[in-house]
Amino acid sequence: MASSPNIFGKAQADVLAETGTALLQIKNSRRLTLEDMARVLGRTDDMVAKYIAGEAEMGFVAFRRASEAWPELTEKLNGGAE
Repeated sequence: MASSPNIFGKAQADVLAETGTALLQIKNSRRLTLEDMARVLGRTDDMVAKYIAGEAEMGFVAFRRASEAWPELTEKLNGGAE
């Protein structure tokens, strides 16, 4: 049985979970709604919910939009403080 791919030494599921956690922290700290985040990312609120739940992989364009709108995202993904 093949194992899941690794991204920078981490399992894909772990990367998705960490990204989801970071997005949820940003959502809560900035008091954003899923609709607010969807507007920024150019996605539906259902898709943003899947990113937060770690159920979907965010494409590069959406990730860049998120990083530009919420600079703390990169810091959180690199193990920075909340």
